[in-house]
Amino acid sequence: MRLVIGDLRWIEQICCVLFAGVFVACGGNNEEMEAEVRSPDVMLVVTTPVAVEPLQGGGTISGTVTLDGVPPPVGTYTPNKDAEVCGAEERTVEDILLGPEQGIKNVVVSITNLSKPIVLDRSITGMMAQKGCLFTPHIVQVAAGAPMTFLNNDHILHNIHTISEANLSINKAQPGFMKKRTETFSLPEMIKIQCDVHSWMSAWIVVQEHPFYAVTDEQGLFTMAHVPRGTYTLKYRHERFGEQTQKVEVWEAETTPADLSFISPASPL
Repeated sequence: MRLVIGDLRWIEQICCVLFAGVFVACGGNNEEMEAEVRSPDVMLVVTTPVAVEPLQGGGTISGTVTLDGVPPPVGTYTPNKDAEVCGAEERTVEDILLGPEQGIKNVVVSITNLSKPIVLDRSITGMMAQKGCLFTPHIVQVAAGAPMTFLNNDHILHNIHTISEANLSINKAQPGFMKKRTETFSLPEMIKIQCDVHSWMSAWIVVQEHPFYAVTDEQGLFTMAHVPRGTYTLKYRHERFGEQTQKVEVWEAETTPADLSFISPASPL
């Protein structure tokens, strides 16, 4: 494999691949690595899982997830490595993001007792990028068994380290010239991902078994459409505030409101 070495960062990354077995498994062969060296950055395309058969009829669940009580202090950090890429300015931790009415962003809402299976299209690839020493988006949705691709658009060493219960955890290097690495998670769950090279980097992968999942926006809003008529348990989970459930009843061609909330751990008892 021939490389034109432009600066010392390439040497570091090549050595990392050669000796990756010491601390993380890189995987791949020489031909794959050479192809990745010549590859341009890959564009991030954010997708959500969809059913193989288009959903029709049913009702809609729409609501807001809010925080009751005094918000916890906003966390901050300053990157302490690879400043030429990561920067050296203070940043806000992404684990608690609240709107003006205390709506909570990045809450994962789902139905837990769907009576009839709905097959998801496994040809749709989930994507998460490493850019500016951040995982983006902070939460990615992917169908169980579908490809999940991690992009490295930083041109420095990162690694993909998942913390999982249902699926096997992975811990693999992704040097700067390895623009993409694809994995598959076969079982539904919410998986934490982190980069051991840059300790502040973390995000979440939602592995879905059906289409009725939603992630709240900046105002804490969410919507699920074409939900079959029935009574369901609505589960909503946040990385800092934990998990709660609420019963909802869905009617054909109607919208069911679902106002959900967490109690702030910073509030006095």
